[in-house]
Amino acid sequence: MKSSEIPYILIVPGSKTKQLTVPILGPILQTFYTFFGVEVSEDTWVEELKGRFESIPAEVDVFEWSGGISPFSIERAAHNLGRQLQDLKGRHIILFTKSLGGVVAEKASRRRGVQVEKIIQVATPHFLFRRRVKDTKIVNVYSPEDSYHSLAHIALYFGFGKKRVSNATNIEIRHMSHSGFNHNQEIEYRGTRAHLFDVYQSLIEN
Repeated sequence: MKSSEIPYILIVPGSKTKQLTVPILGPILQTFYTFFGVEVSEDTWVEELKGRFESIPAEVDVFEWSGGISPFSIERAAHNLGRQLQDLKGRHIILFTKSLGGVVAEKASRRRGVQVEKIIQVATPHFLFRRRVKDTKIVNVYSPEDSYHSLAHIALYFGFGKKRVSNATNIEIRHMSHSGFNHNQEIEYRGTRAHLFDVYQSLIEN
């Protein structure tokens, strides 16, 4: 099979949280992250998913960016991602994204000369008045109990955010924290029990 015929999957992680060792600030931030269901750890889930997606078969890469939460960081990442995607014109491109990575991916996919077949957005904050991405299938995975997701709507969009979006396939997974989406745990999905990473793979393949 030619490389142009197999899917090209690009994993776009979200913002980065790092363990701080500053005597006072570190414990405060640790308490903050814990309260909102965010684990301060390395993104080991990325490599696990990369290996799983490669077995589809597919060509899989990881988009590296600063993980900053400022508008400048997001726009810069979207610009760099857009340029990378322009070079892949003609490929079957699927973007698997987590959290702010979904914002970066959506902005990049609106750029001229970029053609993306599907964007899977996991726990991604959405602006209330977001523009749709033309000719791209959007799959939006979220949890009502993800409090960090809700906080992002305030921090990024001054409260004008939403979890469910129009022009997308919305998939609700109950009782999930923000970092819970990084673990291959058993969940309730469409009336049955399934492992989360199996669900992710099915969203890639279908």
